[in-house]
Amino acid sequence: MTGIPFPPVTERLAMLDESLTCMQSLWANERTNFAGKYYQLSDAILWPKPIQQPHPPILLGGGGNGLLRLAAKHADYLNIISPVGKLGRMSAGALGRMNDQAFRERVDFVRAEAKRIGRDPKAIKISNVMLVFMLVDTEEAARQTLAAVAQMFHVATEILAASPAVFIGTPKQCVAELTRRAEHWSVSQFIFGAAMGIDEKQIRRLRQEVISQI
Repeated sequence: MTGIPFPPVTERLAMLDESLTCMQSLWANERTNFAGKYYQLSDAILWPKPIQQPHPPILLGGGGNGLLRLAAKHADYLNIISPVGKLGRMSAGALGRMNDQAFRERVDFVRAEAKRIGRDPKAIKISNVMLVFMLVDTEEAARQTLAAVAQMFHVATEILAASPAVFIGTPKQCVAELTRRAEHWSVSQFIFGAAMGIDEKQIRRLRQEVISQI
């Protein structure tokens, strides 16, 4: 829409790999020389250096094998979402394929890949973003809200209910499910999205009734 080139996914991943290599060198070294296919640096200097050492945490997001391999190489945090592939956006089909088992399989994949390249698998922390997160008062309200949101996104209710990217429930349900995800998926970071809008009351309830119980 903006006229900015949008290369194929393989090329986008290669650009990401090079850019992360450049950034980490610029953060750590006095001068950086890099001769890549997409980026070239000659005696590049970056000041001031970051306070965080060895560098600010790197978070990568995705679910395809190509992205997971880059996460095994570079990431401090991996936010697992449905693969966006050639489209560059999340489709209803991809959303449906990212369920409980698929999430766990991707955690296992990235940690196995990290081990293969000689990196500590536990160095990569797992992150879970809930693009749609809503607290409600009753289980019946949770079911009704989930059905309404599913209709809005033109997907089946059961598909939305199984998606790690969506969570609609009571505080009690939320505490139980987030605890389960932390244990079963090894998630150490939750990101609560505001796709349905930012509600200060919801945020306060999240802190007081959910986060404080975990």
